[in-house]
Amino acid sequence: MTFEPGSFRTTWSYNALVYSLAGLIIERASGISYSDFMLSNVFAPLGMTRTRVVPLRSINERQSSFNTFAIPYVISEDGARHQIAIKNYGYGPFASSAGCESTVTDILRFSKALMATKSTAAVNMELLSNEAASLPNEVGHILNVSCILPPSRFGTLSYCLGLFHMDGHHITEHLVDEILVSGTTQPYAQQNASLMSKKVPAPPGPNRKIYFHSGYVPGFYSVLYLFPQTNSAVTVLENSSGGGDCAGRVGYLLSAVVSGDEPPRDLLGSAEAEREMDRCRWHTINQLLQNNLLCLQENDLGPRLAFENISGRYLNSTFGITIIICDYYDTDTQRTEPSGWELFFRSRDSQGLRLTPYHGTTWCFLPSKAAYYRRNMRHLSSWSQFLVHLHFDAGANEPRGLWWQYELTVDAIWFERAGDC
Repeated sequence: MTFEPGSFRTTWSYNALVYSLAGLIIERASGISYSDFMLSNVFAPLGMTRTRVVPLRSINERQSSFNTFAIPYVISEDGARHQIAIKNYGYGPFASSAGCESTVTDILRFSKALMATKSTAAVNMELLSNEAASLPNEVGHILNVSCILPPSRFGTLSYCLGLFHMDGHHITEHLVDEILVSGTTQPYAQQNASLMSKKVPAPPGPNRKIYFHSGYVPGFYSVLYLFPQTNSAVTVLENSSGGGDCAGRVGYLLSAVVSGDEPPRDLLGSAEAEREMDRCRWHTINQLLQNNLLCLQENDLGPRLAFENISGRYLNSTFGITIIICDYYDTDTQRTEPSGWELFFRSRDSQGLRLTPYHGTTWCFLPSKAAYYRRNMRHLSSWSQFLVHLHFDAGANEPRGLWWQYELTVDAIWFERAGDC
């Protein structure tokens, strides 16, 4: 852990893995799945009929017809657009981080419920469905509990339970323009200091409360901005990723219109700046992986990865997560030897995720190493990327366990080897 437990109100660092752990805590505390909990306590009371947590599916189960999806695209580093398939087979224990599908209408219903707890305008829960009154009282705490972040010239920024809170002016350049300076963003911004040097004067007028956040899975992007003092909300859904946060730029423009402010200038320029910072971030991560490989080579700690030694069950007893790693046989060739590994949640009846060798004892869920160098790493997969670091004791041929590094965050989850497949 980076910080001692209980320090939320004084120390903050954005981490998608922690959102995943929060979902597992909800399951432990409620005794039901995260999907059922959200349906019973949030989606159904608010009449969000087109929203759900995406479940794990069997390999043979057909594509979901729950929602009609827009065609997803990714924008590669050279600016080309690439259509990708919707492999909608769920996020398993990581659903609370990036496993929800919805519509603009349903997201605005959710926005009304949040703003009803903070609004100073003439609005109350009657604007919602009658069932909204049954929402847990704890909903209001989402916006009441926060950790103060470094200030910016746009106002005071803090992070609530899942939403950023700006007590200041309208949101502009919230990533590129020095507002988010957490431990996960600042190092990459420093390396691209020229992109951060552009100064935009803060707009005149009194401060206002703004709550906002974005969401991402490869091929899709979303933003949400809440203005409780005027009972206004802006949400934008985008069916592409890697293009410099286009949904966010449109969101800025609409937010300015809603708030009566002057629209932000140079949207295309700021989008390109954010793309460049993103490239810098992933190139930095690649360099860290290469440095780790050099350390393995220098210390001669890289064991021969025999298929029969790696395959097996791996267990995290704290959260009750079991993953299975099995040999993968390429059906497109006539080879009789396995060509890699495949990862399953809980059982081999679920959809397998193909693991690709990356560096030494590190494997990743990506199409290929060549594809990583050809296009931006985070936008390749139709399932969020992750790394698997096998851990071998000195002189051992079988791994004692593995570290699951989800979304390439600093932290990882430990899985102890628990037997054969």
